[in-house]
Amino acid sequence: MSRSHPYRSKLRSNADCLTFVTDIVESTAAARELACATLRRDVRDYVECFATLPISWLDDSDPARRAIAQAVLERLEADAYSLLKEWRRRVLQRKDDASFWGMVRAVLWYVSHEYARNAERPHPVISPAPRRRSR
Repeated sequence: MSRSHPYRSKLRSNADCLTFVTDIVESTAAARELACATLRRDVRDYVECFATLPISWLDDSDPARRAIAQAVLERLEADAYSLLKEWRRRVLQRKDDASFWGMVRAVLWYVSHEYARNAERPHPVISPAPRRRSR
């Protein structure tokens, strides 16, 4: 997969992210659906096309990136969007807040490690170490 750095300039600003998170947690059904679609598209694009994954063999795997993107979305949407609600609360209170993409990156790293723990790692071709002769 071609991951190009110009995507960084296309990431929504923190203020824009706060707006669509507010729509997700406090708005009408129509606004919520639109904001959820935006969240899913942006987060999926970020994980699949731009983000550097913390484990190199995952970073090079398109199927792993797709699975991790889905897991990140599931984590963000879990428990009635509790992570998004907590992020929004912290931003509004200006207490221990992070950027939206910093929060997504933290979830991404957690999910990537969970994925790696449960996935079969492709084994590189390694020649066996020479055996020592016993005397």
